[in-house]
Amino acid sequence: MMRNQWSVSRALRDVCLAGTCILSLFGLVVLIPKLNGLKLYAVTSGSMAPAIPAGSLILVDPAQKTPHVGEIMTYRLKGSAAGMTVTHRVHEIRPDGRLLMKGDANAQPDLNVISRDALEGTVVSAIPRMGFLQEKSGIRMGLSALTVLCLCGWLALDPENHRKGETK
Repeated sequence: MMRNQWSVSRALRDVCLAGTCILSLFGLVVLIPKLNGLKLYAVTSGSMAPAIPAGSLILVDPAQKTPHVGEIMTYRLKGSAAGMTVTHRVHEIRPDGRLLMKGDANAQPDLNVISRDALEGTVVSAIPRMGFLQEKSGIRMGLSALTVLCLCGWLALDPENHRKGETK
């Protein structure tokens, strides 16, 4: 009987440890870029497919705001109450410095010509299917809470803690 309880405890401990490791890796995907000054955005549409599919997490360098034709950049829509951003490729730089952008999957360039002050930065990397980490702040909080919960479970189920009163 004691043997069976011990194996269940060990299995739970191993699951908690594995969960802690996996959730910590997800957390690092968000934390490391932010520590390096990058901004994270979730891509919610397929306008940049196949280069950046919907559901991707993109890393944007706000220090790189000098546009070049063909470069993928993120910009903030003017007059957007929620501060909506768009990530498209620079299609044309007008003589007055304004930019015409275009999504790779779109047949035509965007209707709005944007000014350089709307630029958030240049996309330096995209991680497919990881946009959910940035899309909802509740998910980020949930991942943090699950990591702490798994770590606490692992520590509570550690066999070394249970053996302190036993003799070998």
